[in-house]
This record gives sequence, C-alpha cells and structure tokens, in this order.
Amino acid sequence: MNVNYERKYAYAEICEILDWLGDDYKKKVPKNLLRLFKDERKFGYKPNLDFNKPLDTQVKQETKNLIAYLEYYCWLEDPEKKKKLKESTEQNYQMKKQKEKAERQAVRNQNVRVGLNAQLNDALKNLK
Repeated sequence: MNVNYERKYAYAEICEILDWLGDDYKKKVPKNLLRLFKDERKFGYKPNLDFNKPLDTQVKQETKNLIAYLEYYCWLEDPEKKKKLKESTEQNYQMKKQKEKAERQAVRNQNVRVGLNAQLNDALKNLK
C-alpha cells in the first residue's frame, strides 16, 4: 500500500497513543487496522508525546482524524453519545464548507475588483 508521507507520521503517533492507552482500547481496534498502523508508520520517527498535556497541541491533524475515527467506530459504545458525535462532526463539516465557500467568494470578489480597477484605469488613460 502506498501511504503518503504525513499519514506515515500519523500512524507512528497512533501507535504511540495506542501503546499508552493499553490493551482495553487496542483490543477494540480491528487487527488489520492495527497491522496497517504498525506496518505503514514512519520508521525511525519516535513521537515525543507528553500524555500530561493535551494531545491536540502535539499531534498532526491526520492523527486527530484517526483518533476521531477510532473513537466513533471502535471505542464509542453508547448510541446516544455516538449520535451526538456524528451530529457534531456533521455540523463542523458544514461550518467548514461554509467558511471555504465564503473564502472562495471573497477571492472572486477581489478578482472582480481588480478587473474593474484595470478597466477603469484603461478608460481613464483613453480619456487623456
């Protein structure tokens, strides 16, 4: 399997996190997924994680995504909590899409302004 560079680092971080969490969490993850993390991780990279500090400030975004996946599909057993997590994830996704759309629109608006300014400058040159 061809795994991209960032994902290899994330797999190494996930392996470290799973080791720290212990067997209760590891045994809930499918064996083939554990094997993927182990076999495809960035060898030689030893994450320097301090488990006394929040992980979200120490790990890559890809690792956060994998943790969320494991939480939802492997570790979360309460259907109500699972439903809330799914709703929250969908809400965050929609907010991200709206933000990206607004940013694209701002770029388009800027491009239109630049184009109009260029047209105005050409028109003013023609008046002289």
